[in-house]
Amino acid sequence: SDGLPILHWFDDRVAAELRLWDAIDQQHLAPFLYFGVHDGLDLTEIPWRWGRGYDVDALTNLYTSSDAWARTVVKEVAAHADLTTMRGLGFCVSIEHAQFMSHHFNHHGIASVAIWGDSPRSERESALRDLAAGRVRIVFSVDLFNEGVDVPDVDTILMLRPTESPTLFLQQLGRGLRKSPDKGACTVLDFVGTHNKEFRFDRRYRALLGGSRRDIAHAVSGGFPFLPAGCHMHLDRKSSEIILRSLREAIPSQWPAKVDELQSLRRARGDVSLGVFLEESGRDLEDVYDGKRSWSDLRAAAGAPCLPEGPNEKSLRRAVGRLLHVDDRTRTEAYGRFATLSEPPRVSSLRE
Repeated sequence: SDGLPILHWFDDRVAAELRLWDAIDQQHLAPFLYFGVHDGLDLTEIPWRWGRGYDVDALTNLYTSSDAWARTVVKEVAAHADLTTMRGLGFCVSIEHAQFMSHHFNHHGIASVAIWGDSPRSERESALRDLAAGRVRIVFSVDLFNEGVDVPDVDTILMLRPTESPTLFLQQLGRGLRKSPDKGACTVLDFVGTHNKEFRFDRRYRALLGGSRRDIAHAVSGGFPFLPAGCHMHLDRKSSEIILRSLREAIPSQWPAKVDELQSLRRARGDVSLGVFLEESGRDLEDVYDGKRSWSDLRAAAGAPCLPEGPNEKSLRRAVGRLLHVDDRTRTEAYGRFATLSEPPRVSSLRE
């Protein structure tokens, strides 16, 4: 989660792995039915902190300031799940949010409880027992059941908080993928608002689907044509528009994000050229040659092989970005000839 590599601690080898898609295909996990639902909320004015995401207090105020949003959630749950048999987990942004949702579901006749990290252990265990027995239909939690809890009876997941972290997204989804005799598939309701431009939908969907940002955009626009057997993903029209716009616009400018993107692309495609990187990431040349860094710097930082360094390597890498304006054949061919010479040329024009 800190973005640092760990593979070198294991001699740069993966002994064995089982990805989500393969686990579902091999029937180790239950398939899922994912629905992206536009909830009408505008999060663009919520304060955003790099590395931490949205401000929790401001999010809580937005989600709990009106009953309309909670009624939308209740309506969508009733439309997609069987309220007489449902066993669900709802992931909330704060304790107040979890209590607010539990109150509204109980008010609409759907038995629910809210628990969180400071809840007594007996309450947490009782909530899960009641959920398994059907006495409670949904448990709303705050950073409690993201991982480490085996609840095989859960067949409905409500993502009630904006989650761009790929790890957290898969952990929450995974709470509903444990197999159970009476569960055919897990229903996942993901509520999508209008997000801050910094919010990264591509991170969560790349963790789920694999591939580049371009691959994700094709999957979204094409209705997710390639899924494991029994799985289904659907975005309503507005959610699809929001996510596609985010995929086009939310291109991170920070250097660590660029390095991570190249590493992810190399894992998926093997070694790639600059042209492929630009096409798949949706970036421009200026995004790579930014801040006196170059494509060679990016490759080196991502662990990709580079040619041996020359005597003027550092200064040339810093300066090469000043050639981005060169886009005509005359100059590119001339500079290419200059690069093969052992000494700098003395010329009065490029055509010599």
